[in-house]
Amino acid sequence: MAVIIFVFVVHTPASQCNKSELFSSFSTSGLSDIPGEAMVKLYCPKCMDVYTPKSSKHHHTDGAYFGTGFPHMLYMVHPEYRPKRPANQFVPRLYGFKIHPMAYQLQLQAASSFKSPVKSTR
Repeated sequence: MAVIIFVFVVHTPASQCNKSELFSSFSTSGLSDIPGEAMVKLYCPKCMDVYTPKSSKHHHTDGAYFGTGFPHMLYMVHPEYRPKRPANQFVPRLYGFKIHPMAYQLQLQAASSFKSPVKSTR
């Protein structure tokens, strides 16, 4: 029995990947295996992110036909296709200072507990 794997090669929009090639991963982690719920997505193994394809012909392809584990199984069976992770990781900075990972959670907590002053109508 022969298995034919179709792999679409496109360039990732992420700058830290240096325009690496990415393999198509249909309905990757976080999306659904249920037919009709999620359309095709592209998975970049370098930045480990999921992208929506630019071509409109892929917007009508159901991702459930390939399953959520397609790219991961592909790299387990063929580890030679897995690219190395980029050496330069993006570090968020503001005016040259590194932003602490907890800063975003603290901002959300502060915003949820903030009560805006109510103007009285006289």
